[in-house]
Amino acid sequence: MGNRTVERPSKRYPLGVASDATMFAGNKMIFDTDNTKYIKGEFYAGRFLIGRSLKAEQDEAGYSGQTINNFQNPGISLPNNLDPSFVSPNTFSEWIIKDLVQNSSLVNEDGKSGHYVMGTTSKDLVSDDKLISMLGAEGAKKFKDQAYKIDGNQAYLGNISYFKDNHVSTGDQAISNVTNVSDYYANLTATEYDADGNITGYKQSVFSDAIKSVGLNSKTVSGKVLNSDLPGDVIQVNIDMNAASTKTGVAVVDIDGAANNGVFQKATGISINLLNFTQGKQKIPYIILNFHNFGSFNFETNSTYSVSGYTPAQVQAQVPDNDKYYPQDYASYSQRLDLTPNDKQGQNSKEENRKIRYGTASHVLNNFNTLNGNSDSAILLNSNNGDEENFSFIGTVLAPHTNIIVQSFDGYSFAGNLITNNSIYLKANVDIDKAFGANFNSDGGFPGTSDLEPTTKVPRILSVDLPNSVNFSPENATTNYVFEYSLNNNTAIDPPSSTMHQLDGRAFSNTFKIDEPAGTDNVLWYRMNGKKWKAYKPDGNNPLQPNTTSESKTVELSIADVTEDLKTNDDSDYDDRTVYNGGEISGDYEVKDDLNPDKTVKKAFMGWHLLHKNKFSFVVASASDDLATMSADQIKAKYDNTIVNYTLNVHGDLLVNYPKVFDFGTYQLGTSGKNPESIAKGQINVENPFYMNWRVVVKNTTSGQDAIDNPLLQSHATDFNVQLYSLKTGTDDTWEPGDMLNLGDLLKGPEVPLLTLDTEHTPTGDQQLENIYGVHQIQSRINKKSLFYTDFN
Repeated sequence: MGNRTVERPSKRYPLGVASDATMFAGNKMIFDTDNTKYIKGEFYAGRFLIGRSLKAEQDEAGYSGQTINNFQNPGISLPNNLDPSFVSPNTFSEWIIKDLVQNSSLVNEDGKSGHYVMGTTSKDLVSDDKLISMLGAEGAKKFKDQAYKIDGNQAYLGNISYFKDNHVSTGDQAISNVTNVSDYYANLTATEYDADGNITGYKQSVFSDAIKSVGLNSKTVSGKVLNSDLPGDVIQVNIDMNAASTKTGVAVVDIDGAANNGVFQKATGISINLLNFTQGKQKIPYIILNFHNFGSFNFETNSTYSVSGYTPAQVQAQVPDNDKYYPQDYASYSQRLDLTPNDKQGQNSKEENRKIRYGTASHVLNNFNTLNGNSDSAILLNSNNGDEENFSFIGTVLAPHTNIIVQSFDGYSFAGNLITNNSIYLKANVDIDKAFGANFNSDGGFPGTSDLEPTTKVPRILSVDLPNSVNFSPENATTNYVFEYSLNNNTAIDPPSSTMHQLDGRAFSNTFKIDEPAGTDNVLWYRMNGKKWKAYKPDGNNPLQPNTTSESKTVELSIADVTEDLKTNDDSDYDDRTVYNGGEISGDYEVKDDLNPDKTVKKAFMGWHLLHKNKFSFVVASASDDLATMSADQIKAKYDNTIVNYTLNVHGDLLVNYPKVFDFGTYQLGTSGKNPESIAKGQINVENPFYMNWRVVVKNTTSGQDAIDNPLLQSHATDFNVQLYSLKTGTDDTWEPGDMLNLGDLLKGPEVPLLTLDTEHTPTGDQQLENIYGVHQIQSRINKKSLFYTDFN
């Protein structure tokens, strides 16, 4: 797709930010109030004006009294998100403000006030003094009350849900969003691009499996030669339905105005035939017409637009020929299923015919992606208001780069949304049934077009296996999975669960299942924390072998430890230096006694929740592509939806476990020898997976009357000593004694430490730090704990 990045619209918003708009004009929407007396619908414009031509840059007429969005007694079901219904990123003109503030404007179905949104920030508001000078005090208050509010605060463009959902908060972003939507649908029938991403090659059509084929005329086709009541020269689209399918189909058709000596540019109508279509069994497909190479498009008073259905029996009786008008006789034509009837046709009421016509229109999108206009209109919709059939332009007009003029005495000149990034000049009323009944996808049944997107020979990561039997299958490039792993032995703190996994050792393996298309040579690329893309070539070799077969194949590629094996010693490596603090830890629990396995012991713990956070990105790319030098847009354009992202949170809590009680047994005064000795053993467990510097300070908290009443704590009554043991290097259960440390009578105040365990090498007078220094250093790389046995006597 060259250097242009195009994103698929979401299913909820198939036309992006303009999905719910009756009319969307990125530049200006100009109401000619000589002809436009009322409008009903959802309207967005860069600026709203009252004027008499597309060239209007300010209000050109006085107060018109036109009614804007009075939804009382609608006669149809209205959308849920109808309020606010009148939106602009800029300040309204004076006469638009006066139209909005009149009593008949901005009235919801229930008779309560509707609302507008004006501006992107408070700078776009009109001052109170200016409003009062325009409207008087009462009118100024009413206008301010009509402003859309969220939680009592005036809302601006970026606050509206459907703008926010499309990441739009300014007028320029709205224009960009609409351009992307048009580009996306245009690209569905593209085959070649230039370096800038402009389409240079086209295919006639793409369609879903609910459709068997799509045919277009390559010669002039006219019904007039058969009967004067039939349409004249038309663009004829024959869509052969799959009679065995009940799914909603999608057909995207390229209409080239320059092809076949301009036969489509010269046509005055459009005729769409649904062949082998049985009403009630099959659904009207969604039809997207991509027009290009059109210098202009004028749908004037003699123009026609029809959608008709023909049953399998009718098609069998008269087989279609794309280069002949279908059907070839008026009798067969009169037996068609008319899906775009005019108001007066047949036995149905006007309302019933409109419902049918607008329902069909909601399944048609006319995409004028390349049509460029200037100050003059390039698209003219002018109602055929005679007695002829098919007089409305059917379907949504998506024309991002040109202006649109709508002129009609009866307002029937279009049925669908009108969307442009330029300007709309409206010389017609807009009725409520057309405003909402003909909106593209108004029934919510659009299945999307992801299955119709161009396919290329791009490799794909199908799944990723992680430690502890965790695996996932990537959905698309925007999905970021998050995985939690713990290095801690103490499962009471980070208990294993469906979301917290125990990591046995530090190595974090990844195994990728990769789909390699036939005849491709590929490389695995990786990126840490959104920084540089790097090719995975251990020892300079590519572990992915070329697929020289004629069929795609699935291969596996494993990396033993993505936290170490991908390091290149720069600032884009796995970050094991930044430590995130997840909060303090403290509590009590009961565990098996390490010294007496048949018993349990009450222990306490304290420390801090700590973790490393890293985002991994992987993609398999063609060996001919150097992602290190490609731009982000180039990578996204070619490998969109194949990039795998996940965030790894490794928890390494700094945790100290210590006995709640040291039991010296029972000592009965006067019954022992001269220097009685009692020993209490306990284990202090310091878990330090991230090798942090730490210090544990033991202080006396017994004071006051408690100390006086305890004879063992009196000065020189009892002498306490501690024997420290450290874990022998490379073992799990072999302990080596250190020096005996004298703690005295324990009556030091809380300001004087009795015992300090620390990784800092700062010897004190009794050398207690010297005795334990180095325990942190001697642990093997995968060991997750520093342990001390203490014998008190």
